[in-house]
Amino acid sequence: MGWAIAVLILCFWPTGIAAVVYASQVGNKLAVGDVAGAQESSRKAKMWCWVSFGIAIAGIVLAILIWIFVAAAAFTIYSASTLTVRWPGAILDAVCGSSALAVPISSSAPGYPRGGRGCPTPGGVAESG
Repeated sequence: MGWAIAVLILCFWPTGIAAVVYASQVGNKLAVGDVAGAQESSRKAKMWCWVSFGIAIAGIVLAILIWIFVAAAAFTIYSASTLTVRWPGAILDAVCGSSALAVPISSSAPGYPRGGRGCPTPGGVAESG
């Protein structure tokens, strides 16, 4: 009866109720001499206790996995917004006239003013034109 009450409170209460109901029948059936009925109720109570416990463990594992995926997604989004990409030299040479500059993905990144053609400026001063 104690395990049934514990899974009712700590685990999954709908199946915990079934466990408590069957566990409470054991004493009454033993009192009237129905040993086979008491064993059957005890077996069902034990089964419902394990079902409640299993559902609780599955819920905890699922919650941990969801937390991990959300944390990974948040980290990826944050990392992508601050990532710096080195463009191939030919593209920067053709557009900006220099291939040695690192171009942040976010055009509003602090410390990377943009020139007239959208090119980063090496000295931090935007080009005119």
